[in-house]
Amino acid sequence: MAFTGQGRLDIEVHLLQDDPLSSLRGLLADIRKAGGMPDVDPGLWGYARKRIRQDAVSRTPFRHTIWAEVLTAGRCLTGKARKTHMAMPNVWGSPVIKAGQDVTLTIDGNDYACTLGGDSFRVPMEDLAKRFVVDAGEACAETGSWEVRHEGRLAAFPDIAHALRSRAVRLGISGWLDWDYQLDDLIETSMGRIGAVISWAMGLGKGRLAAALCAPCVRMDVASRKENV
Repeated sequence: MAFTGQGRLDIEVHLLQDDPLSSLRGLLADIRKAGGMPDVDPGLWGYARKRIRQDAVSRTPFRHTIWAEVLTAGRCLTGKARKTHMAMPNVWGSPVIKAGQDVTLTIDGNDYACTLGGDSFRVPMEDLAKRFVVDAGEACAETGSWEVRHEGRLAAFPDIAHALRSRAVRLGISGWLDWDYQLDDLIETSMGRIGAVISWAMGLGKGRLAAALCAPCVRMDVASRKENV
């Protein structure tokens, strides 16, 4: 049989494709066209399906919640330039703001608008502190709210999450991970094949979570057995 490279014979290569099973079937079809008679071990298909489920979970991000600031439109701030820089770095001939120069910034949506030398430009909120010294009391947002930007693994795989949560309750782990985010994060962390970094602030339960991860509560095999029933 003639082929280019041995990558097509590597199961990991097929698992990286959008449709791994179709990719594997395509390989078998090519072997048959070349005159071969492939005899596939049934265990290969079972392994591939299990890995597809596991990899789908591992590729799903954790739940992501942010504090979204709400700025008061039209409010003016005065910023003192930290260093000499161009008002619009990506625009040729942009006016130069000198170090120590005061600039009036007007809140406009999620950015700051400014007029300098007859030219208008915008300063993204995330760049404000890098470019200007602004009174903290003036620069802070007046209101805000928590927003979920990604629902995470618990929402994407509710059956797996339910199986792991039920086991954690039976083992009593939910009794000492009693803040809702602690148990939720334990389950999300346990659902993937790849590790994670838990960076909660001091006093929020990192030690307890680490102890729970060492318990025989969780890991993907719990959910895999449930799915295979």
